[in-house]
Amino acid sequence: MLPKLIASKQPKYVLFSLCGKTIEMKAVLDNGHRVIGIEGSQTAIEAFFNENQISYEIEKDETNQYEFYKVDFGHVFKMNEQIDHHCIGN
Repeated sequence: MLPKLIASKQPKYVLFSLCGKTIEMKAVLDNGHRVIGIEGSQTAIEAFFNENQISYEIEKDETNQYEFYKVDFGHVFKMNEQIDHHCIGN
């Protein structure tokens, strides 16, 4: 699936849930597509940006419960601790 997506000339939005530091996100970005990553680990989010030398800003939502890591290609979402405890597997 990834090679077909990367070969596409029409820009796409690609959602990576529980993305961690997956290198596929960088490949998708490098081929002109937009990435939305969802991750619960602040360490993994920041490691991805730092390892790939991507600048980011952190914004909070209006309730101050969520953090959004904004970059020029989309958002990465960090779940808050309360929500994380309700996820399957926790």
